[in-house]
Amino acid sequence: MKRTSENPLRNWTAYKASLKQGIGVKKLAESERKFRSYVENAADMLFIVNHRGFIEYVSPNCKSIMGYDIKELLSKNVYDFIENRNEPSTEKVFKKIADFKGKRYLEWRLRHKDGSYHWYGIKCSEHEDDKEKKRLCNVRNIDEKKAYEEELRTMSYVDALTGLENRLAFDRHLKRVKERRMGFYN
Repeated sequence: MKRTSENPLRNWTAYKASLKQGIGVKKLAESERKFRSYVENAADMLFIVNHRGFIEYVSPNCKSIMGYDIKELLSKNVYDFIENRNEPSTEKVFKKIADFKGKRYLEWRLRHKDGSYHWYGIKCSEHEDDKEKKRLCNVRNIDEKKAYEEELRTMSYVDALTGLENRLAFDRHLKRVKERRMGFYN
């Protein structure tokens, strides 16, 4: 019987390590599959925006939330979907988003693929990828929330019993008249 200089224990250790690595690869693959399923079936749409506002990643559920296919959103600028994007106030807010650190919540009306505009709540957090700062954003349709808010606002100006405007509405009208007069004389 010929003896080899190889240590059988070393071979066994290498064999066990390769088994563990194979199990680790399987666990990693399973974990990635689960994560992908969570992202694809989430109630919120996820997207990653670079510092210039261009979309670099968007979750597949963008079709059910905004009507667009992934390819229709990738490399597009988020700013192009915002209603009234040419107003100075919108530009200021967009600049603040590019400059913020940490997390921020915004509510914007964004264009759906069918051309209509809907309210979306957007939670953004800072994310660094390849040494470039990006924004990880969760997007959710909040049309119903906005409708309830408007209904509450209207109810606050109208007497529930008579249906007539109340003192709060009167004060609001009076304030507008005063502002117009001040503008007229100044």
